[in-house]
Amino acid sequence: MDKLLNKEALLRFDDVEQKQNRIPVVFVLDTSSSMRGEGFAQLKKAFVSIIQEYLNQSIVDHCVAVITFGRDVKVLQHYSNDNKALLHILDDIVCEGPSQLGKALQLALSVFVPGMIGCMIGPFSISPNLVIISSGNVSSNDRARHSEDCRYEKTNIVRMFEQNCEKQPLICVPVGSRPDTCFLASIAYASKIGKLLNVDEAAQYGRYSTNVVIASETIGSVPTTYYTVNDVRTAVKTRMGSQITSEKDIEDIYEILTNRHAYEMNSYQMEDSIESELHAEGDPRLPIIGTRVRKGPNWPFLYTGQDSNVCGTVIGHSDAHLNISVEWDTDMIFPYHFDTNHHQSNVVVCDEPRILQRENIAVGCLVERGPDWKWLDQDGGKNNIESVYRVNKNNTVHVMKYFKI
Repeated sequence: MDKLLNKEALLRFDDVEQKQNRIPVVFVLDTSSSMRGEGFAQLKKAFVSIIQEYLNQSIVDHCVAVITFGRDVKVLQHYSNDNKALLHILDDIVCEGPSQLGKALQLALSVFVPGMIGCMIGPFSISPNLVIISSGNVSSNDRARHSEDCRYEKTNIVRMFEQNCEKQPLICVPVGSRPDTCFLASIAYASKIGKLLNVDEAAQYGRYSTNVVIASETIGSVPTTYYTVNDVRTAVKTRMGSQITSEKDIEDIYEILTNRHAYEMNSYQMEDSIESELHAEGDPRLPIIGTRVRKGPNWPFLYTGQDSNVCGTVIGHSDAHLNISVEWDTDMIFPYHFDTNHHQSNVVVCDEPRILQRENIAVGCLVERGPDWKWLDQDGGKNNIESVYRVNKNNTVHVMKYFKI
């Protein structure tokens, strides 16, 4: 197994540079003897339906690798976007040997998933997708399936995913006459955006990337709280016009928007403490925390769509080149460069306070002391206007004095 890992690591790194602008998708397919007949027919149907969807749409390019496990753990296909060839890659497969699911998943997580850059779609960072189509058995022996050794191996597999795949798109498709659906569900739901799908739902997953694109184009038109599927439907129809979008697509887009923070490029610890690394103040020449900004003339092409064509709020400073953190009115947070000499800034200061939709309060809106104020002149005095730069889960807010430009 170690030799296989080392060999595939070298081959995979040869692929990385060429495939950086595509969404990597790793399929782990069960070709053990337990899959003969109905199981393999279901597996092939699920796999082909996904690849066919990739072939049908041209919005996003995919980079597909295929790992099979049975008598051997084998890399059937290194990263490729030749979808027509991928449709027939399983045509000559013979199901034989024990189910080496654990080793196949180790290969996928150790070699094919780490280091792949994934893809930025607007404000959404899409990590390499992992699709497991299997009966969920770790042994081809019926008696051994319920043994202590099998239970121990399954527990270790689930733990491996819990430790490594919190934000990984994980898709599990149970196949065969007696799949271990509970085990496969435990793998899928180790991720915040994992899914357990039946064979007939696999084709819809093939539209996942297309729906992420639509979500990225409509996120700025939907409230950040208390929004419904109907709000998303209206925003999508406004954006897409006469183009047909199915009800299932609408539901998937709603789910993507609901889980938007799982797609953030950076991970932030959103603590309710007074001080946090994200919200730290720094260079006084930078726009103060609470300042409203828009993308500027030096907005890099790489950042296309990150701002969703809305304003944002400076919520923190950093000593790095990307020296300010901006929370856009979509609730998505990104770091940017602000040039203190005003020549090469990614964003520019603006005077556009946030207009609340259904939010009670939100980062970027202006506030003043209310009727229950009890902190003397902590706000600088009555009628002083403040800008909200942080909203905690416990319903407290952090504000900074608002300076009109």
